Amino acid sequence: MVITFPHMGRVYISIKALFDDLNVDIVIPPPVSKNTLEIGTRLSPEMACLPLKINIGNYLESIKRGADTIILTGSCGPCRFGYYGVVQKEILKDLGYDVNVVILDAPNTGLKAFIDKIRMVSGYNSLPKLMRAFRAAFRVTVEVDELLDIVMRKRPREKHKGETDRLLARFESDV
Repeated sequence: MVITFPHMGRVYISIKALFDDLNVDIVIPPPVSKNTLEIGTRLSPEMACLPLKINIGNYLESIKRGADTIILTGSCGPCRFGYYGVVQKEILKDLGYDVNVVILDAPNTGLKAFIDKIRMVSGYNSLPKLMRAFRAAFRVTVEVDELLDIVMRKRPREKHKGETDRLLARFESDV
């Protein structure tokens, strides 16, 4: 199993950390580009939002790099994001892509279903190992958020225009 996930902000860094700790093969989609958007726009419903189109582009770019399983989160938030996981799965199926799509819904009714999906993807049944990986990924999330806070404070005050963004890009590349 080779998994991928969409480029949604910097959350992919935490997801990568989680699955690296669980020894799961991953394909990180290439950075979002004009090509990513063109692919997604061509293959998505016209009325779909920009994030859905970018996600479809990300998935197809990752499938071409060897991914056979897509991990995405569900939601019950203020937009159609929670429903789009199902829509994206159907779009890929209609395009003839035989990939597994695993939707991780928020564990608002308990962790069991959430953990069971992670177990299925990772092949790990050891709850202590899974919890260590979750804790480590959560620490990565906090540290990336702190880094982004620093970036937001430093960018308007930098002496050499673009230096902060170059350092952030180098960090992401190194990760």
